[in-house]
Amino acid sequence: MSMIITKRKALILFIAVTLMISMSFCYILSSNAAYADDLFDTGYDLKNDYAVKISYYFIVKYISGVEMAYEVVYDKDFYNTVENKKDLMKSTKDTFVKNGFELTVDETNGHMYAAKRFSTTTDYYIALGLDGYEVEEEKQQPSEKSFFYYTYEQTSETIFSNLKTEGKFINRIYNTCVDAGIDDDKILLNYVYGTPYSERTLKSTRDALTYSASEKLYYHTFEIPIDSLSKTYTIYRKVPNTKAWYLLAVVGGLAIAAIPLGIYIYKKQTEKKNGAKSNE
Repeated sequence: MSMIITKRKALILFIAVTLMISMSFCYILSSNAAYADDLFDTGYDLKNDYAVKISYYFIVKYISGVEMAYEVVYDKDFYNTVENKKDLMKSTKDTFVKNGFELTVDETNGHMYAAKRFSTTTDYYIALGLDGYEVEEEKQQPSEKSFFYYTYEQTSETIFSNLKTEGKFINRIYNTCVDAGIDDDKILLNYVYGTPYSERTLKSTRDALTYSASEKLYYHTFEIPIDSLSKTYTIYRKVPNTKAWYLLAVVGGLAIAAIPLGIYIYKKQTEKKNGAKSNE
């Protein structure tokens, strides 16, 4: 009898242990599945339900040089609906591969950055087909004048004015997006101007301003409405009035030079007075 009870207890214990192990295993699996979902839930969240963001960068480097670049970022909700991501990214980058751009492509998340970098501004002008050794800045009249500073104002259209002009790089990106089924109202356009100068020296009509401490650059971002591609942006540059600063330096130098001369004259006059008094 006791043996039967023992066997029954052993069976109950076995069943209980098996259930505990099964429950633990299920919990581990569900936890890992949740972790896997978090791990692989990557991609880009674009604001206001945009399907793609197309950005053009013009960056004047901190020390020297210029960088121009095109960036394409697909929203993850749209990108997850794309059946052949490889073909979409190939179409996005193809024109840049053939034209000497340095490419960074993330096929998993739907991102491409194509850049050309130039050591000097001269090299950049030459790449545009201009004679970089003879290019001179257009003579501009300052929009504001003070004794020490002049402010120069420059208003321009962005590269997106050519978004729908056949043959342009930016148009090829646009066509890729259209072919992928993206409507115009789902396309976000950003023009980004990078500069080492703070707003004390350079201001603009930007929609956003960010600072990269690692690059020592300020990024002015202008949003271009797709129904107003000719929208302009304005940059205000504050530069020293060199003539005024030179004059100040000369006057300051003369003032400093006059100090020892004044001391010398004062001493001579004092000695003369003291000598006259002793003769009396």
